[in-house]
Amino acid sequence: MSFRASWLLCTLLLFASGCEREVSSPTDPDLDPAVVPVPAGLSALVGNGRVILSWTVLPADSARIASFLVYRIDSLNAQPRRLDSTIWPPFVDSTAINGTLYAYAVAARGLDQIEGQRSTAIKAQPRFVS
Repeated sequence: MSFRASWLLCTLLLFASGCEREVSSPTDPDLDPAVVPVPAGLSALVGNGRVILSWTVLPADSARIASFLVYRIDSLNAQPRRLDSTIWPPFVDSTAINGTLYAYAVAARGLDQIEGQRSTAIKAQPRFVS
């Protein structure tokens, strides 16, 4: 058998033996590192010209998150726009205008920079507090 034929046979055997191994992916999304967790418990504390947003993430999920993206809707007919990003809560929206009703949502961005689903939106209206 020639060198080329031997090399080809060895390569095919190595390839075939590698294909016999079954590689399984996790079926539980909580165990899959590619699934970005959704922030939960979004809440808002309003003040004079600001809204302070807080949310929670399970400690086990925090290792899969690179940052959080904060979205805001300025009126009921507007599309959500990304306001800013943060590494960890809380987030302070200091651009809010007193008397204006806003809706906020937060999404986590995974270590691969892929954005996950947004949280449930909440409404907040900053106001002068005496």
